[in-house]
Amino acid sequence: WRTEMRLPVPANFVGLRGALDLEQAIEQITITPTAVVDAGDRPRVAAVLSASAYPGASVFFHDDHAYPEPRGFWTVGGRTTGVTVAAPPGRNSPVVLRMHSGGLANSARFSARDWRQQVSLTPGQAADVALPPAVRGVVALTIETAAGFRPQDLDAASRDARMLGVWVEVVP
Repeated sequence: WRTEMRLPVPANFVGLRGALDLEQAIEQITITPTAVVDAGDRPRVAAVLSASAYPGASVFFHDDHAYPEPRGFWTVGGRTTGVTVAAPPGRNSPVVLRMHSGGLANSARFSARDWRQQVSLTPGQAADVALPPAVRGVVALTIETAAGFRPQDLDAASRDARMLGVWVEVVP
């Protein structure tokens, strides 16, 4: 079995995950670099704590103010989180993020180098944000939410006590 992977941002740790039966059958993994980017040419981003690959882009998380999930991620309500969005090589169109605020109104501010966008969110309505052009293939992004909610406060059947801000997913 062979595969290729790309690391668009510096990472101090790379974890490989697969199906349980595959992981149990592996005796050895060999990683052979096919290209190494000079340190001065690499994007400068904060330390990567976790990452998720979504259709349309990979997202790298730089703090614990986001909850990555298989289809997207929640920001922590009333907090600021740092993420880096990396589009696949060769993508010529901007990466678009789609978001909603769950069951309560909220606002979110997205910012990158010389770009900012404020979004007011109404319950049940999604909004899209097209990110600015990528520099060296990535967009280092700050997402700030004004408020948050706990799902268990809105739904008695929920046991989710997380303070959620806005749901964000990459539009494929």
